[in-house]
Amino acid sequence: MESQGIRTILLTTFLVCEAIYSFGQPGNSFKLYQNTDIFPVQCTNLNPRETTKQVKTNFSRISVAFVLHSKKNYFHEIELMIPEFSKPMEKLKFPMNYRIWKADAYDETGSSFSFRYELGKLLAEKSKPVDFLLSAGLNPYFVQLEHTPTNTNGYYNLATFYGVALNVTPRLHFRLNQRFSIDLNAPIRIYNLQVGKYRQDNPILPIEQQRRTEINHLFFEPVYTIRLGLMYSLAGIQP
Repeated sequence: MESQGIRTILLTTFLVCEAIYSFGQPGNSFKLYQNTDIFPVQCTNLNPRETTKQVKTNFSRISVAFVLHSKKNYFHEIELMIPEFSKPMEKLKFPMNYRIWKADAYDETGSSFSFRYELGKLLAEKSKPVDFLLSAGLNPYFVQLEHTPTNTNGYYNLATFYGVALNVTPRLHFRLNQRFSIDLNAPIRIYNLQVGKYRQDNPILPIEQQRRTEINHLFFEPVYTIRLGLMYSLAGIQP
């Protein structure tokens, strides 16, 4: 991973954690999410050349969230997703519309970092054991796909994606007791602003082909997540 990317990730994580600590007081909540992700993966194998497409379903991604309650039934939620560093590319858990390639004599690894901020509102009174809530949020992310040659015949390749996705999230909230509750929700990705930077260290290619940048505006991508959260309230009975 590029050193600039590492510094950005560490600084962002520090600032988010500092904000969470500042607001981590009675009346707020902590939440543990189990994420079910459904996303497409297109893989091109260069030896021999063959392209396969599949829809991947992953049940094992875990994230942690901090809920900051405010007046008039509004709430802020900050979700931190577990970073992934130099994993086999096919084992990346971050949900995205992937287009990857594989070849002999290359090591393919991927890294990802992401968090999500949401502003939401309870749409009914707190007197019922089941509540309906609605939130909207921003999901900044960083994904890096790296191809490192294992012999002198190959060329280093790197694809880096920076983006911010806009989500709308309907939620069902089930109270278990004064402290614990269940939050079932599904963020709907409406819009995704994605910047892709591509690097190929092949001296045969012109400079403009060795380094290029693309900006994409993506609407309603086929990338879906269902989150099941266990929430603990510091002061009891919160939405």
